Amino acid sequence: AAASQAAQRMAMPWNPTAPMRPGTPATGPCRLGEAERRVFSQHGLDGVLERVFECAGTDSRLFIEIGTQAAMQCSTRHLRVRHAFRGYMFDDGHEDCRIGLKKTFVDPGEVVGLVTSTLAEGDPQRSVPATTPAHLDLLAIDTDGGDFRLWQSLCNGGVRPRVVVLEVALRESRRGMVPLPLMESLSRSCGYSLVHTVCNDAVFVRADVVAAAAERGSPFIRVGDLAWHLSREERRLQATEALEKDRASFFNAGLQ
Repeated sequence: AAASQAAQRMAMPWNPTAPMRPGTPATGPCRLGEAERRVFSQHGLDGVLERVFECAGTDSRLFIEIGTQAAMQCSTRHLRVRHAFRGYMFDDGHEDCRIGLKKTFVDPGEVVGLVTSTLAEGDPQRSVPATTPAHLDLLAIDTDGGDFRLWQSLCNGGVRPRVVVLEVALRESRRGMVPLPLMESLSRSCGYSLVHTVCNDAVFVRADVVAAAAERGSPFIRVGDLAWHLSREERRLQATEALEKDRASFFNAGLQ
């Protein structure tokens, strides 16, 4: 049944600029904190990206995601399954040609060529048109430590999608992840503004897209406010730690 539904979605007319959720208000402040909702992602990124593209609009509904594992719990699955986004995923341990997941290790020195050639080739079997990085709507990277160098290479190589999702460290760097302030500084130098964080996922939107959303009446709230986002995530971390402590105390009390 799942395979049949997927085939029906791929056979539907593809309208890259259609509303994300027909019937929802087209304008109004883009409050991403209220949009957090988990469908397939690890935290609340699914609802956030849905709302981001409602506010920012779409150009192609094409994406690139690097570091997806089996693509069961990743940044782009909800957009791919529910909103007809199409694209390519790269992971060094998994492959599934039905969804565009390619098994390959992505090296920072080769990532620009990989992305450019992949987009230029297209994928007729999945009705993904050949295109250039200029028409990429979303780039997501989650490689447990390699995000900074990969994004730096792509930025320097002229790959500038409308929206970028990167994994960051909120406190001390762990597993080699780069702290949010350093990733925000790099992204700002590439022409992107921080619009939201969901735990270790940071969402950036290209500056011209942010400006266009504001002109349409959908301004992003707290855009570029690094201190506010750090404070918000610290409160989230403290609440999570308190909950885990309460659970541990309850469990230990039950063992006595």
